[in-house]
Amino acid sequence: MSLKRQKRGYHLMNICWQEDPIFRPEFIHLRNRLLEFIEKELYFGLMDQSKYDGSKYSDVEDVVAAVKPLSRNKWSSL
Repeated sequence: MSLKRQKRGYHLMNICWQEDPIFRPEFIHLRNRLLEFIEKELYFGLMDQSKYDGSKYSDVEDVVAAVKPLSRNKWSSL
Protein backbone atom coordinates (compact mmCIF):
# COMPACT_ATOMS: atom_id res chain seq x y z
CA MET A 1 0.00 0.00 0.00
CA SER A 2 1.36 3.40 -0.93
CA LEU A 3 2.18 6.04 1.65
CA LYS A 4 -0.45 8.29 0.08
CA ARG A 5 -3.15 5.67 0.61
CA GLN A 6 -1.99 5.05 4.18
CA LYS A 7 -2.31 8.75 4.94
CA ARG A 8 -5.79 8.84 3.42
CA GLY A 9 -6.85 5.88 5.53
CA TYR A 10 -5.43 7.47 8.65
CA HIS A 11 -7.24 10.73 7.86
CA LEU A 12 -10.52 8.88 7.33
CA MET A 13 -10.11 7.12 10.66
CA ASN A 14 -9.37 10.40 12.42
CA ILE A 15 -12.42 12.21 11.06
CA CYS A 16 -14.61 9.35 12.26
CA TRP A 17 -13.49 10.15 15.81
CA GLN A 18 -14.19 13.88 15.73
CA GLU A 19 -15.49 15.08 19.08
CA ASP A 20 -18.40 16.94 17.48
CA PRO A 21 -20.63 14.47 15.59
CA ILE A 22 -21.47 17.16 13.04
CA PHE A 23 -17.91 16.89 11.70
CA ARG A 24 -17.98 13.10 11.41
CA PRO A 25 -18.60 11.66 7.93
CA GLU A 26 -21.92 10.09 7.06
CA PHE A 27 -22.05 6.34 6.64
CA ILE A 28 -22.55 6.57 2.87
CA HIS A 29 -19.35 8.63 2.62
CA LEU A 30 -17.42 6.00 4.59
CA ARG A 31 -18.89 3.24 2.47
CA ASN A 32 -17.88 4.93 -0.76
CA ARG A 33 -14.34 5.64 0.44
CA LEU A 34 -13.87 2.06 1.62
CA LEU A 35 -15.24 0.62 -1.61
CA GLU A 36 -12.85 2.84 -3.55
CA PHE A 37 -9.97 1.57 -1.45
CA ILE A 38 -10.97 -2.06 -1.93
CA GLU A 39 -11.33 -1.67 -5.68
CA LYS A 40 -8.07 0.20 -6.20
CA GLU A 41 -5.79 -1.48 -3.70
CA LEU A 42 -7.04 -5.03 -3.46
CA TYR A 43 -9.05 -5.98 -6.51
CA PHE A 44 -6.92 -4.38 -9.19
CA GLY A 45 -3.76 -5.57 -7.47
CA LEU A 46 -5.03 -9.13 -7.66
CA MET A 47 -6.03 -8.73 -11.29
CA ASP A 48 -2.52 -7.79 -12.40
CA GLN A 49 -1.13 -11.28 -12.74
CA SER A 50 1.71 -10.12 -15.00
CA LYS A 51 3.68 -9.38 -11.82
CA TYR A 52 3.23 -12.94 -10.57
CA ASP A 53 6.27 -15.17 -10.71
CA GLY A 54 4.96 -18.69 -10.21
CA SER A 55 8.44 -20.19 -9.88
CA LYS A 56 8.91 -18.43 -6.52
CA TYR A 57 6.02 -20.36 -5.02
CA SER A 58 6.21 -23.67 -6.83
CA ASP A 59 7.70 -25.54 -3.86
CA VAL A 60 5.77 -23.89 -1.03
CA GLU A 61 4.24 -27.16 0.15
CA ASP A 62 7.69 -28.74 0.50
CA VAL A 63 9.04 -25.76 2.46
CA VAL A 64 6.04 -25.71 4.79
CA ALA A 65 6.27 -29.45 5.40
CA ALA A 66 9.97 -29.14 6.26
CA VAL A 67 9.48 -26.21 8.63
CA LYS A 68 6.14 -27.10 10.18
CA PRO A 69 6.54 -28.53 13.69
CA LEU A 70 4.60 -31.55 14.80
CA SER A 71 1.20 -30.45 15.94
CA ARG A 72 0.42 -31.13 19.56
CA ASN A 73 -2.76 -30.79 21.46
CA LYS A 74 -2.27 -27.57 23.45
CA TRP A 75 -4.75 -28.64 26.07
CA SER A 76 -3.26 -32.06 26.66
CA SER A 77 -1.66 -32.82 30.02
CA LEU A 78 1.14 -34.73 28.27
